[in-house]
Amino acid sequence: MTTEQIAARLHELVLQGDAETAYQELFSENAVAIEPKFAGFERVEGLDGIREKGQALLAGVASINSREVSPAKVVGDQHIALGISLDAHLKNGDRMAFSEIALYEVQDGKIISEQFFY
Repeated sequence: MTTEQIAARLHELVLQGDAETAYQELFSENAVAIEPKFAGFERVEGLDGIREKGQALLAGVASINSREVSPAKVVGDQHIALGISLDAHLKNGDRMAFSEIALYEVQDGKIISEQFFY
């Protein structure tokens, strides 16, 4: 897949909230995730660890009220940027709204890294 094709598919899957399909189709087994403000998951290496991080993030979520994802922006030959906003109710009864920029790096037709800025 080209970076543009990966960007389009990634946008579609993030908008649907389908991380597992994104991992299966688009990510390298050796991908790295950087989540600077998520204790214990600041840097995760390998697809299994990235899956675990995603499950941990969603463990406290009761429902997602809204999700907005900007069109994917391809930067250079190997980077993809997405703006993501989420509004959710947590299992503890609190409501959480946040926005972030997700930056992905592509190499040899697969995502090799994801990094989040918020």
